[in-house]
Amino acid sequence: MKQSPKLPAEKRQAQLIGAAIEVFNRKGYNGATTEDIAREAGVTKGAIYFHFKSKEDIFMAVVRETAGRQMQGIVDYLKQQPDANLFIESIVKYTFEMLNKEKQVSVEVWEQAHKIKRIQEYMAKAHEKMVNEIAHYMKKNGGISLKKAKSLVWIMHAIWDGMLVQKFCYHGQVDHKEMMKQIISMYQLYLNKHKAMHKV
Repeated sequence: MKQSPKLPAEKRQAQLIGAAIEVFNRKGYNGATTEDIAREAGVTKGAIYFHFKSKEDIFMAVVRETAGRQMQGIVDYLKQQPDANLFIESIVKYTFEMLNKEKQVSVEVWEQAHKIKRIQEYMAKAHEKMVNEIAHYMKKNGGISLKKAKSLVWIMHAIWDGMLVQKFCYHGQVDHKEMMKQIISMYQLYLNKHKAMHKV
């Protein structure tokens, strides 16, 4: 096996995470081994264990780097955009960009990994934080009730999940530009409709 050149720790971890995503998507979480990941990354098994204690630790790093970082990125937008309609537009564009440009974990892998307690707990806390922060932002800046704001966040989340399924299960060409416009319009319509009702 041709060895990968020596890298700084941070870059090596990023390389291992990228290799792990490829292996998990091919073999599933249960079927993948640390040897598979080492082979994919072009490193020895010892190099894997220098950075991670186990396959579960590698997957935890994958979760933090993909779902965790992406959810935090959405929350960070709250501080940058006081206009709720523009926030929705920015967030939809951001999620589509992530879907098209970044490596994602397949639905099957998520299903297997969600049976791991610490993954469940991490994702539950990260989701709760994201939902609450966006909902309170929408209540304050969008002028809708907290209940309606939370519903809007869960609709956003359901659409994101559907887009992931489409990416991994259907390989036909999809006009993401048009889809993005329609989703933005739908969110903004929901927001403005319930904003008007909240004022009554």
